[in-house]
Amino acid sequence: MRNALIYIFVLLLTRATLSATASAPGASAEPRRAILKGRVYDSETKAPLIGASVIITGSSGGTETDSTGTFVIKSLPVGSYRLRVSYVGYRAVVLSDIILKSSRTTQVTVELKPVPVSGKGIQVTAGFFPAVDDHPLSTVTLNAEETRRAPGSAGDVSRVLNVLPSIARLDDRYNTLVVRGGSPMENGIYIDNVEVPNINHFGAQGSSGGPLGLLNVDLIRKVEFYSGGFGAAYGNHLSSVMELELRDGSRDGFSGQVDLSLSGLGLIFEGPLWNGKGSWVASARRGFLDLLLDVLQADVTPNYNDFQVKLVYDLTTSDRLSFIGIVANSDVALSKDIAEESSLGYYGTTDFSTTIMGVNWRRLWGRRIFSNTSLAFTRSNYIYDSHQLASGSAAYVNNSTEYRVALRNRTHYRVNDRLSLEFGTKLTNLITDYDYQYGPHFDVFGFLVDSLIVAGDANLWQSGTFISGTLHPVSRLSVTAGIRLDHFSYNDEAHLSPRLSTSFKITEKTRLNLAFGTYYQNLPFMILSQRGFYDNLSDPRAHHYVAGIDHLLSADTRLTLEAYAKNYAHFPVDPNMPTMFVIDELIYHYGIFVSRDSLTDDGTAYSRGLELMIQKRMGSRLGGILSFGLSQVRYRDNNNVLYNRLSDNGFVASIEVNYKPGPFWDLSFRWHYAGGAPYTPFDEALSQQWSEGLLDRDRINDVGLPDYHSLNLRLDRHFYFSGSNLTVYFSIWNVYNRENVAGYYWSEADQVTKPMSQLMMFPLMGIEYEF
Repeated sequence: MRNALIYIFVLLLTRATLSATASAPGASAEPRRAILKGRVYDSETKAPLIGASVIITGSSGGTETDSTGTFVIKSLPVGSYRLRVSYVGYRAVVLSDIILKSSRTTQVTVELKPVPVSGKGIQVTAGFFPAVDDHPLSTVTLNAEETRRAPGSAGDVSRVLNVLPSIARLDDRYNTLVVRGGSPMENGIYIDNVEVPNINHFGAQGSSGGPLGLLNVDLIRKVEFYSGGFGAAYGNHLSSVMELELRDGSRDGFSGQVDLSLSGLGLIFEGPLWNGKGSWVASARRGFLDLLLDVLQADVTPNYNDFQVKLVYDLTTSDRLSFIGIVANSDVALSKDIAEESSLGYYGTTDFSTTIMGVNWRRLWGRRIFSNTSLAFTRSNYIYDSHQLASGSAAYVNNSTEYRVALRNRTHYRVNDRLSLEFGTKLTNLITDYDYQYGPHFDVFGFLVDSLIVAGDANLWQSGTFISGTLHPVSRLSVTAGIRLDHFSYNDEAHLSPRLSTSFKITEKTRLNLAFGTYYQNLPFMILSQRGFYDNLSDPRAHHYVAGIDHLLSADTRLTLEAYAKNYAHFPVDPNMPTMFVIDELIYHYGIFVSRDSLTDDGTAYSRGLELMIQKRMGSRLGGILSFGLSQVRYRDNNNVLYNRLSDNGFVASIEVNYKPGPFWDLSFRWHYAGGAPYTPFDEALSQQWSEGLLDRDRINDVGLPDYHSLNLRLDRHFYFSGSNLTVYFSIWNVYNRENVAGYYWSEADQVTKPMSQLMMFPLMGIEYEF
């Protein structure tokens, strides 16, 4: 099977390249043609804008929107375009990276923001960056093409975000987002107004992390990422929010796409529904990593597959229903023989499956009121069967399932030109069926921990409601104030969380932004379920303070400089291990919480940082991101002693460059550099005495790993035929094969400390064929 798949891949790649070269558009006098279709609407109320001007920059081509806010431009040559859209009383926008392909309709959605108050000396110009008054700070928006071509991401949206200065660099074998000194459990993820607990294969229970994304990046229309200071619409998240919007399927006819690479096979099909009143798009993927790693004689062979679908139907001109469905499965096995050869202490299997279903109703109640209401169901099943290598006894065995049923509403009301209100509510029913056990073991300091067996179920409720308002007292100033109330039934705690942000336009190109917010989050039930008395633990809290300035270096290039501070309180602390920060074990134990005999909620921590980012939207040839970040992340133990947290690199830097040497080529590279994260070394004498890796209690997180750096490249070649399109791509991760260290483990076979390497040089090539 393995050899057959490799043969098929090489055969298709060779034949497709030869055929495409023979009939490339450059050799034809008649350029391939495409259609551009879109809809323009008010970004706040979602009302269609009739008569908006739509112009293709650099040409005389253009049109206006009709009575539904729709426009169509036909018979355009294939290639990359910029689109300028304007409307009286609204801020004009320029959309870059619009890719038109042969015999296909490219669909775009354009959101225009009203100009709140006119003023003397204020000139409203077209912007390449969305104006977000209620999230003026710590916000990054990426379009579909920026997400697709990001080098070193392999179509994983979480890895795409690693270029941001707010993301720590800890272990590139995983896509885990550690934001501004937080932990992987502190991130919120939403897909089309549906909250999703995890978007990864082999997802970590009680966390947002994993090694590989389960969303097909070709179905993502837009990514918005908030790394701090976000508004009152979001609750139960301490660090960040990722908003993903999936694209609609084609309403103009059936089409498909086949993706074949050494990492897997993917299929996308789409088409219209109900005579064009709706659409559908579906994706199915099967990973080949098990076959590829078998060829490379790797220690483990993971299997994964996923399926996604989105249906859309226009009930009326004011009502739209959409449905998303996501199913994913993944498993990996580590045999006892391989564990012995690799000097690992454990062997076993891991299985993960998830199901996500959500129905979303978008309603335009008039020219001033718009609401979004979703009903969602998610199911996540975690199965672990881990055994100790020496004795064969159970180390960690788990077969747990978590169900969530959630109702969420957000309503926007524009009171007048100066004031807009947003309010909404969320109600979540969390049903758990837990059956797990920890075997008796020695902890990292050599103390014996008794076995723990937990079996049972729980029915919990989380509720939240919010209201916020955005006021423009003068044309240069916007102020957003909000408050939300949240309640968790398990510990019967209710919290009020104020949020405040303001943005002042110093000049047409420069803005000063400030934000403050209080945030609460429930502890993962994987922790709370361990002991009955953990219902007396308070919910962790964070205060965000953010100040920043953004400046347009040119129309398509923006510089942002931000300083932030986060103060944490009420984090869990283990009195038996008072010098360790419990939540950080998600990083230390790769997404697994260990058993605890006792916990208190006295833990405090803080993070401070300064971030600089320059983002350039793609022009005719060049685009990219340059970012730098300085940080300090600390926690206090029970003796009021400060320690470094595992998520602190101290310094991170990234540069991503996207270059189009010609109309049929894309070249991208991304380079990362980061300071070595803290770790606690082993007490080698004690570890040798007990033949067990035991940490040095006098050196908690006071040693740094070697600095991290790596270079990723990607090259795309596009071919356009009369009725189809082909892309051949080649990518290399870690081009110069830097041996970055993820951490150290104790080799029981050799009784010495050994390093764990992150990803070494990894080539990846593939083809994408659209028809």
